[in-house]
Amino acid sequence: MKSGVYAIIGILLGVFLCVAGYHTISGAVSFGNTLTGVTQSITPIFVLFGIGVIASLLGFAGIILEKHDKKIAAIQYLICGIFVLIGGLFIFGGIPAIFFIVAAYIAYQEGIQERKQVIEKESMIQCPYCQSLVPNGAAKCKFCTEWINKKEEK
Repeated sequence: MKSGVYAIIGILLGVFLCVAGYHTISGAVSFGNTLTGVTQSITPIFVLFGIGVIASLLGFAGIILEKHDKKIAAIQYLICGIFVLIGGLFIFGGIPAIFFIVAAYIAYQEGIQERKQVIEKESMIQCPYCQSLVPNGAAKCKFCTEWINKKEEK
């Protein structure tokens, strides 16, 4: 669940930096409008930073998806990272995007580990004598050298 921590940091930074970036750039545009007398619209800036905020908040979907499938959660984190980067005009979205990318990498690696463990458990059985894990279908335990499939004689 380490990836969830990085995702939460990405969400918080994404929302904060996109809102701060919007106010910074809209303030600069407003100041420029008063100096030059030319009115420039800040609607495109609002839309971009809005995309960054929404993408950040969609990081919560990755956290929820992580409980079901870590590979899909990793993809969700990558998508959030890309849109936060674009929505934050690369300057304000860069740091949160890094956290989302790290969260994606960790979620993907955790998913691989879980799959390996499932495969390992499914392909192994427990020796009835020494309780060690041996390959499924083994006739003799390599740890205690007892025959696993031996039928008891009366």
